[in-house]
Amino acid sequence: MNFLLISLKTYKIIIRKKLLLSFILIIHAFVVSGQIAGIRHYTISDGIAGMNTYMCFQDSKGYIWIATSEGVSRFDGTTFANFTRKEGLPDNDILRIYEDPFQRIWFLSFNGHLSFYSLKDNSIHTSETDAFLKKLYVGSGFENMFVDSRNRIWFSSIGNMLALLDGEQVYHINISQIISQDCLSVSETVDKKINVYSGNYKLQLNESINAFVVIDSSVQRAVTTYFGSTPGIDCFANKTIIGRVDHGEIVKLIDFSGTGISSESYITSTLQDSILVISTTNSGVHIYQLQPVKKKLYQFEIESIVISSIFDKENNLWVATRNDGVYMLPQSFQTGKYYNPQIFENNSLLSICKTGPGTFLLGGTNNSLFLYEKGNTKKVAFRTENHVDIGNINKIYLDPFQNIWLLCDNGLLKTTKYQVENAHSLSEIVIDRLSIYKFTSIHINPDGIGLASTSQKLYQVNTGKNSKTTITRNESYSTSGIRILQTIPFRNNTIIYSKADGLYKFKDNTSLKYSHVNDFITSRVIDISLTSDSTITLATDGDGVLFMKDEKSVHHITTKNGLPAMSCRKVRHMNDTILVCTNKGRAFFAYRNDSYSYIGVYSDRNGLPSNEVKDVSFDTENYYVVTGLGLAVVPKSLRLSVSKSPDFYISEIKNYRDEKINFNGIELSNKNNFLKVKYTAVTFTQQEDVVYQYKFNNSADWSSTKLTELIFPDLSGGSYTLQLRAKKGDSDWSKIETLNFSVDNPFYLSWWFIAASLILTLISVSLIIIYLSRRKNRQLMLLMEKKSALNHERNRISADMHDDVGSDLSKISISIDFSKHHMDAADPAFAQLDKISGYAYAARKKMDDIIWALNPENDNVANLVAYLNKYGLDYFSDTSITFRLINEIPGDHNLVFNAKQRRNIFLIVKELCTNTFKHSGASNFAITFKMDRNHLILSTNDDGKGIPNDQSGSRGNGMQNIRKRASEINCTMKMESLGGKGTKYQFVFKNIENS
Repeated sequence: MNFLLISLKTYKIIIRKKLLLSFILIIHAFVVSGQIAGIRHYTISDGIAGMNTYMCFQDSKGYIWIATSEGVSRFDGTTFANFTRKEGLPDNDILRIYEDPFQRIWFLSFNGHLSFYSLKDNSIHTSETDAFLKKLYVGSGFENMFVDSRNRIWFSSIGNMLALLDGEQVYHINISQIISQDCLSVSETVDKKINVYSGNYKLQLNESINAFVVIDSSVQRAVTTYFGSTPGIDCFANKTIIGRVDHGEIVKLIDFSGTGISSESYITSTLQDSILVISTTNSGVHIYQLQPVKKKLYQFEIESIVISSIFDKENNLWVATRNDGVYMLPQSFQTGKYYNPQIFENNSLLSICKTGPGTFLLGGTNNSLFLYEKGNTKKVAFRTENHVDIGNINKIYLDPFQNIWLLCDNGLLKTTKYQVENAHSLSEIVIDRLSIYKFTSIHINPDGIGLASTSQKLYQVNTGKNSKTTITRNESYSTSGIRILQTIPFRNNTIIYSKADGLYKFKDNTSLKYSHVNDFITSRVIDISLTSDSTITLATDGDGVLFMKDEKSVHHITTKNGLPAMSCRKVRHMNDTILVCTNKGRAFFAYRNDSYSYIGVYSDRNGLPSNEVKDVSFDTENYYVVTGLGLAVVPKSLRLSVSKSPDFYISEIKNYRDEKINFNGIELSNKNNFLKVKYTAVTFTQQEDVVYQYKFNNSADWSSTKLTELIFPDLSGGSYTLQLRAKKGDSDWSKIETLNFSVDNPFYLSWWFIAASLILTLISVSLIIIYLSRRKNRQLMLLMEKKSALNHERNRISADMHDDVGSDLSKISISIDFSKHHMDAADPAFAQLDKISGYAYAARKKMDDIIWALNPENDNVANLVAYLNKYGLDYFSDTSITFRLINEIPGDHNLVFNAKQRRNIFLIVKELCTNTFKHSGASNFAITFKMDRNHLILSTNDDGKGIPNDQSGSRGNGMQNIRKRASEINCTMKMESLGGKGTKYQFVFKNIENS
C-alpha cells in the first residue's frame, strides 16, 4: 500500500491560489455512480480534535489516527480519543502520522518537535521523556518520514534538512549546499541505496563518502508528493502523468488528460492494489480502477479541498479535508454501484422485471414506473384511460407474448413491451386497466392461458399476442375467507397457493392443505418459486426458506445455515442458483441434485445501499437488486468472501476510583477489589454486527455480550484470568485477548497470618491441654487426698466402733451370761435376759456389717464377693437350702465400689437371701457375678416354687426395698418367676469403676 501526500510548501501555495474558489464550490450530484451507501462524515461534533485535517493513518492495531491543526484523534470505529498539548504533545498542529517497526506512532508537528505514542506502554513520549527526541530537532517542521531496510528512520524537513535516527543515535544532514529546493521525500532502491527527491532533483546517498550526490536533475515534477510505506517504491505527479518510481524505474499509472483533472488542481494520490484515488482542490476524490481494465469507478465531490486519503484494512477509504473534517467511504464503491438519480425523486422502488438484454422495468410507489437500460434510467410517463390513481406497483410480469402486466394497489394493468420501451417522458402512454382489484400474482403459459389471484379470488386469464384479453372468475374454486398471498401453477393442472394460515394445493376442484409444512414454519409464506426439477421453494415471513419435493419437506434454510435473516421477501432461481431477498441482504445458494450449498450474502457490508432487499433480477453479467434506497447493480463476478475478523483489543482498565491502571501486573488490594475492563473491536462499518464473548477465571463456556465493558465488583482474594474475543457478522473469531490480575487476600487470609494463627492456636491448645492436665492431676490428687482422709476416717470409725461399742456389747453379753448362770431357768427374769442377750448378739452382727461397709479395704470386687459368699454360707448353714456363689469376673477386672454401692449390693443380697429362705421353699440358691462388656451383672436363681402372677406384689416391703436400693446406685433390675419353676433376679450395674 502506498500513500502520496502533498508537501507543506506546495500545499500553502495551492491554498492561496484556491482560497477564493473554495468559497464558491457547491455540492454536486454524484456524477458517475450515484450515491454510496454508508458514507460517514466525522466532525468535531462526533469527537475529532479539529475540522482542519491533514492526514488519516491506520496503525498496526487497526486504529485510525487523524492529524489535525488542533491535535491528534484516534478512532476505533465507535469513540474518538484526542491527544493535544494537554495530553503531552509538543504542538497541536500535527502534519503527518506514521508508524515505525517498533510500534511507535510518530507525530510530525508544524513546529518541528517530534513525539510519538508507544503502543507498548500506551503513552506519549516527547523530548522531556526521551533525550534523543530533542536531538532530532532541526529548526523547522518535518513533512515526511521513511524507514529503510535497516530500520533506520529518515525524517525530511521543510528546510533542506534530513534527520536520521539509527537506534537512539541521531544524525543531521544538510543538503542546501547541493540544491536550494525543499527536501521532500526519501526512498530506497532494490539494491538498498537511499534516494532523496527534491523538486526536479533525485539525490542518492554515497556510503563511501557519507554524502548525497545528484544522480538525476530532470525528474520534472510539477507537484512533488510522496509517502511510501513499502521500501523502494516512490510515487509522484508531473504536469502530464501520475506515476510511481518502482525501485528506481518510473512507471506511469494514468494520464492527467484521461482523468479530466488538471495538474494545477492535483494534491495527492493513494494507490492500493489496482485502485488509484486522486485527491483534488476543486472536484473532490476521483477513484480509478487500473487493472484489469483501466476505468473510472467513482467520483466523490465535496466542497472542501481534499488533502489526502488512505485505505484501511477493510478497504474503506478515508478522506482528510481542509476545514470539513474527515469522510469515510465504505469499500462498496470498489465492488458494486447503484443508481439513485434525481429521476427517482421521492419514489421508493418495490419491484423489477427484465424485459430485454440490459433492460429492466422498475416499479415504485405513487404510480411510478422506470426504465433502466444499460446504465441509463428514465421515467415512463403513463396513465389509465380514466386517470385512476393505481398506487404502488408491487409486481411486474412479462408474459410469453411480450405483454407487460403491472400488479398495483388499485388494479391490474396491461401494456406491451414496445409501448414502454418507446415511451418518452414528455408524452404519456395509455395503459389498459383490466381490473380494479389488487392482484398478488399472475402466470401465463405459452398458450395464452394463465392464472391470476387477488387476496380473495382466483381468476382465469386468456390472452395472446393479438387476441383480446379476458379475465374471468374461476368458479370451481372458492376461498375460505383467509386471504391468498401467492399462487403458482404446478404440474398436472395443479395450483399451489399460500394463504395466511398455510400452504395449499388445488386440484380437481379440491383444496388440500400441506399440514406437514407447519412442522417447519408457522409464519406466512410470502413467495413461491419452482426450480428446474420442480422443487417448490417457499419464502416465509419469519421462518426462512423451505424446499419441498414430492409433497415432502427436503431442506429448511435458516440463519443457522447461511440465511442473513428469517424474514424473507422474495425467492428467485437463476439456473442452479437460488436468490433469497431478506430484510438483511440478499443470500446466494447453489441448488443441484436435490442438495444446496451456501455461497454468501450481499448486503450493505459489501455494496448494497440498504439491507432491505425487496426484489431481484439478473442478466448474463449482473444482478439487479431493488433495495429500500435504490437499485444496486452487482457484478456476478464479485467474489463474496467471509468477513475478516476484526482487530480486537482491551482498550482501558480502571479501578474503583475510575483511574486508569497499567495492563501489566495488575494487583488490587482487598479493600479496592473493583475492576472495570473496556475493550473494542476496531471496525468502521456495521459496528452493530460485532459480538463479544468472554470467559472469566477459566470457565468452561464463553458468554456473549454486545457491551464494550465488563465490571467486576467485590472480587475476593486470588488470581484471575479474563479472556475476550470478538467477531463481526459471519467472520471468524478474533484473536483472544487475555488479562491476568490478582486481588490481595485480607490479612487474615494471608499465608503468614494463617501460619502465625496456626502456631498461636497450637501453642494455645498446648497450654490449655497442659493447664487442664495439671488441673485434673491436682483434682485427682485432692480427690485421692480426700479419699485417703475419708478412708482413714472410715478406718478410725470402724476401729472405734469395734473397740468401744464392740467391747461394750461384749461386756453386756458377758454380764447377761453371768447373771443367767446364777438364776433358775424357770425364773421369768431368765427369759428376759435371754432376749436381751439375743438383742446384743444381733446388734453385734449389725455393727460388724457396718464396720465391714465402712472399711475401705473392702471396696474392691474380690472382697465384696468373699464377704457375700461368707454371709450366704453363714445364713443358710442351719437350713435345708444349699447356697452357692459363682464368680465369673475375669481377674484383670479390678472393680472398685464406693461405700454406697457396696452397702446397697450387700443389702439387696441380704434381702434376697431372706426372701428365699422364708418364701421360696427351694433346695438350692445361687448367686452369680459376671461381666457383659463394661457392665457388672449380678444374678440369682432358686429352684423353689416361684411366685405366681397374682402374688408377685404380695411380698411386702422387701421387693420395694430391693428396687429402691437398685435405683439408688443406677442399677436396672429384672425378675422372672413362674409358679413351680423357681425365681430369677438379674441386676445390671453401669457405673462401677475399673481401677
